[in-house]
Amino acid sequence: MQLDGTLDSARKLVPLVFGTNEQYFLGNASAPAPTSFPVGSPAYRFYMLLTDNKMRTADDRRSAIEVQMPSPVSLNRDLLCVVLPNEILDRSDVRQAILEIWQCDAIGYDVYMGDSPNSFASVIREKLKQRYEEAHRL
Repeated sequence: MQLDGTLDSARKLVPLVFGTNEQYFLGNASAPAPTSFPVGSPAYRFYMLLTDNKMRTADDRRSAIEVQMPSPVSLNRDLLCVVLPNEILDRSDVRQAILEIWQCDAIGYDVYMGDSPNSFASVIREKLKQRYEEAHRL
């Protein structure tokens, strides 16, 4: 199975590997592996990585795929929302890019002095989950 750089491509993968958007959001891949993923293929190995119970203590980066492109990727009309600290969202150039150029939603959260950036990961995830539930995407 080969994916391209479109949102439609991801929309095909999510039901195949996870069943629902909610299971995808939670990181729960369906069993068994899709029959369209031949044993030993990159798709099959990715699926096995997602379902490896020995790695339950790993963070969500284990399911990330890095893609390098020879040219810039347009975010116009494919981006659903951007989650950023409120102090960044208050900048007019940032809000203009999000609302007018990318035409998506802006979601803000408060930052507390002294906290490390990774301490906001659960806040960002909850904000995103709430937005998806409100839009009936989960």
